[in-house]
Amino acid sequence: MKSQYAKQIKAHAANAAQSAHNFNYTHPDTEEEYPVDTESPLNCPLERPTGEEDMLSDRALCPWYSIRNHDEFRYPQDLLEVKCRCQECIKVNEGVCERVYYNVPVLRYDTSKEKGNCASRIKWTLRPISVGCTCARKPSHF
Repeated sequence: MKSQYAKQIKAHAANAAQSAHNFNYTHPDTEEEYPVDTESPLNCPLERPTGEEDMLSDRALCPWYSIRNHDEFRYPQDLLEVKCRCQECIKVNEGVCERVYYNVPVLRYDTSKEKGNCASRIKWTLRPISVGCTCARKPSHF
């Protein structure tokens, strides 16, 4: 029985991955964000990292901090994401910090008021999750 469900989940995940190229995710009103580590600094450091820091998120030219994204109408309900601590790269001319995303297949419960059975209201979707921040050139349209 478990292998049947595993096959269905893999098939749904494959379908979701195939539709990733024309995917436009909008954050639903049901999502909330919480800091993961209250000890971690949220502000942008003024100096370039020395390399002696333990965490990659602190050694990067675009440091970041972790947040927990919670949505009671999604499975899994909690996803870890990151937010950039700086808008511009540390000590890099004309560089901006941008988040790097990875698409994660999740199950979403459709909260619309349309009628339908419970199974038809659960849908596979791809949720872009920010996994880090990188230093990039400013887009040319700015």
